[in-house]
Amino acid sequence: MVRESPKSSFERINYYLRPNKQVERKLMIEMLQQIRRELDISSYCYLGMGSIYYYDYILFHKMLSIDDMISIDNKTAIKRFDFNKPYEFIKFHNCITTDYLRMHDWQKKKTITWLDYDTTFGKGEPCIIADLKILGINCGKNDILFVSINSTSPEDSKGKDFLEKYKTYISPPFKILRFTRPKYFPELLQNIVLNVLKEGCEYNKFKFYKMCSFTYKDGAPMYTIGGIFTDDAEFPQKLASLHDIISLDTAQIHKINIPNITYKEKFYMDSKINSLRQWFEDSEKEVDKLGLDDEEEKKERIANLLYNKMDIELSPDDVKNYLAYYKYFPQYYEGII
Repeated sequence: MVRESPKSSFERINYYLRPNKQVERKLMIEMLQQIRRELDISSYCYLGMGSIYYYDYILFHKMLSIDDMISIDNKTAIKRFDFNKPYEFIKFHNCITTDYLRMHDWQKKKTITWLDYDTTFGKGEPCIIADLKILGINCGKNDILFVSINSTSPEDSKGKDFLEKYKTYISPPFKILRFTRPKYFPELLQNIVLNVLKEGCEYNKFKFYKMCSFTYKDGAPMYTIGGIFTDDAEFPQKLASLHDIISLDTAQIHKINIPNITYKEKFYMDSKINSLRQWFEDSEKEVDKLGLDDEEEKKERIANLLYNKMDIELSPDDVKNYLAYYKYFPQYYEGII
């Protein structure tokens, strides 16, 4: 008899239908494809949390030719995890991430690890910090790491508690309440993750170099950071020249927020993509000449200029986000399989 229990994230959310998450996946894949010019990515082991959908595994195998794959999950639906494996070479381990990371053979093969947590930092503790320390201590040269965390910020009344609880891992500039608010909380999470990894790396001859970070929201807000372990400080600089998304700036975070538009609107903007980019740039320049200080007024004036040029009404932010990520925009269709 199956015991009723609170639904897991894979039961509440269809992982196939997360458009901003899908943009993130495509950016990561494209970045790794470019890194293949310097590293033999297809020879890596991919270690992640595939859920019952294994979407990342399908992409990593098809797009990067990786066929050594491990998935971790401690949920009770073991049969579903095994049944839904898209490839027989995926090894599934039914345990918490900390337990598996301790026993993984880090010396056997270079590894791409993606720990995609569905919990907030507070609720995911002590697992998340323990995992990051294990990775910092054990990852080898040119191992690649991605970490995704639910970035729902603490309630106002609990901001001080959060800062106090994690003060060991927070750099002085971030020890203020502002960084516990939704707009700035990803910056605080990023600082904590980098500091925990740095502490772990003190027992390792390799340092962690950040290459990218994202925020996005398909329901709960999420924050993702990615980087590489190496003892060659110049190597990350070489990788940064391979793709626009790669940046060693520890403060930079890319916000993925694709607009909700119809397919007809998407096809219209794709067909006018060069014109759309020019319209947006011209509108920004024209408004900049006015010397306005109010950001909302600037956006309103840009919106009015775009309205006169486009066949549809979209906010300047929507147009800007579409221009940034249109190549990765997912498309969903119903079909009979």
